[in-house]
Amino acid sequence: MKTLSIVAFATVFVASSLVAIGQQTNHEKHQATTKSQSATSMSHCKQMMADKEKMRTHVIAMDNKLDDLVIVMERKSGNDKADAVADVVREMVTQRRMMNVEMAKMDAKMMDHMMQHMSSGTKMANCPMMKGMKMGK
Repeated sequence: MKTLSIVAFATVFVASSLVAIGQQTNHEKHQATTKSQSATSMSHCKQMMADKEKMRTHVIAMDNKLDDLVIVMERKSGNDKADAVADVVREMVTQRRMMNVEMAKMDAKMMDHMMQHMSSGTKMANCPMMKGMKMGK
């Protein structure tokens, strides 16, 4: 009887130890996955920030082009001025269309970016892109 109790105790002890080891392994796997997802998410944050800076630089270049066209327009008179006004309007329309396309692309990327944060368990508030943004004003 005593031997049976020892065997039963040993069986329960070994079984519970195996369960604890399995839980610890699952926890370690979860932590490793979370760290990997977080690193991927932060890498994506950096790419989004680079894309945002690229867009900002492009907008400045477009503004400079419009400024140059306006300077030329202001120096013209008569029919030449009408042509210069047409050049400014044409450039504005071209830029507006291009910006609409780029904005739609950026919206899709931003939604994907937010979904990556949500699926990795990292908060959007921790995203480098959100730093310095005025939220909920």
